[in-house]
Amino acid sequence: MFLYFETIALIDGKLRNIDLHIDRMKRSILFHHGIEMTWNVNLKLSCIKINSKSKIRVKVMYGPESYHIDIESYKPVILNQVIVKNSNLDYKCKYVDRSKLNELNYNLPRDCEVLVVRNGYITDCLKYNIILKKSTEWYTPETFLLDGTMRTFLLQSGLIKTACIRIEDIHLYESFKLINAMNDFDESPEYPIKMIQIAKS
Repeated sequence: MFLYFETIALIDGKLRNIDLHIDRMKRSILFHHGIEMTWNVNLKLSCIKINSKSKIRVKVMYGPESYHIDIESYKPVILNQVIVKNSNLDYKCKYVDRSKLNELNYNLPRDCEVLVVRNGYITDCLKYNIILKKSTEWYTPETFLLDGTMRTFLLQSGLIKTACIRIEDIHLYESFKLINAMNDFDESPEYPIKMIQIAKS
């Protein structure tokens, strides 16, 4: 059984942000097992060759000594609602076991996402990092659940900045986008901040 996974976008025959994915895979194994991976992740992923104009989702399930790759077409989800939920969830690595995450969106429709708040600060949605717009600048929470590869890429590119964002201050932002490996800055729709539903206490 594999413990971890990566989701990588294959676009026009190229794996997007592949170096960031490989780096996170190596860090996950080193963090949990204290060893290096025994299989050549660079070589195995470089062998994926698909000629397609559509976006392909490459899912790599892996462990220290073995891996499995699934490939499928990708269709983005247009969201209608984001619901805020409080949780002390810890998700430092992309674990195959997402049962704790799935508990938060149990029985919710596919076009509804959950924004996790921890100790009063917003973190991530269950399948996305969130970025929020204030004036002309875009910000992502310092208090993230998972340091996503697209989040890292946008920070390195200077397109977004980090900020500590309390849920009570979310009204100070105008809009938001949800980003992940399959959805970069330009591919992600911009939603009004009022779409984030905060439960009244």
